[in-house]
Amino acid sequence: MNIIYHITFNTDGPATKFFEGEGFKIKPGIINTFDITEDHPKWERVKEAVKCYGDYEVRVKEYGAKFTKKEIEEAAYFALLAEWNFEYPQPSEAFGYQETTYRSGIGCRKCGVGLQQYKSFSIKKKPNWGKLDILQLNWVFDEYFVSKEMKDKLEGKISGTRFLEVLKHPQSIVLDDIFQLLVENRVSLVLPENSAFKICDMCKCKKYMPSLLGRGFFPLPFENDFSIAQSQEFFGDGGRAFRITIINRATYLLLTELNIKGVNFYPCA
Repeated sequence: MNIIYHITFNTDGPATKFFEGEGFKIKPGIINTFDITEDHPKWERVKEAVKCYGDYEVRVKEYGAKFTKKEIEEAAYFALLAEWNFEYPQPSEAFGYQETTYRSGIGCRKCGVGLQQYKSFSIKKKPNWGKLDILQLNWVFDEYFVSKEMKDKLEGKISGTRFLEVLKHPQSIVLDDIFQLLVENRVSLVLPENSAFKICDMCKCKKYMPSLLGRGFFPLPFENDFSIAQSQEFFGDGGRAFRITIINRATYLLLTELNIKGVNFYPCA
């Protein structure tokens, strides 16, 4: 496993000369960025720059991870991580979609834990899929949406799923090329005892910090009798909360055989 970091720095700042001297290509524009892995021969020098120039000049963010072929082949479960966030659920003003999409009186409107969907999501326009097949909406990080082509390939092949229509806002017209992949199963995750979390002062529910995710392996599920499931646990910070979507190896092989584009697979361990 190899962690990937996203480096950002101001082009007119002092760090530019440093990175240029280390052989990094400087592009025109106010901001320059590049990705680098921990096994890169320049990684130690980049860490020195981050320490030397500080967060104001050089910003570093964990972007993801690369896994070895062996780690992929030995994984029994994978977490999905979207590559594409499209549009906003509607109505977006004051997060009004929560009132039109989720059941009234169920779940916390402050922290986002426990909301229960009962109507289709609405968006302003359908996506131009291009070479991609799957996406998430902004603010809704536990639901996946697929093209009609991918829906037709998947329908009836993954137990515990069904597809919901997506509506065009504000006319409530059914869009013909985007469908929500609704996951019906829930599983508990094996989380470290010292996992960071917050307790909502309104609903008193627990929400784990998203910093637990994305750095290498995702947590394993306790259960093993499912094709695809969402975590019982919620993750997030502020007013948003989401569940992790976990798939077993058979579903992973199906999705990779279909060459689905727009999502990454993180092994669970």
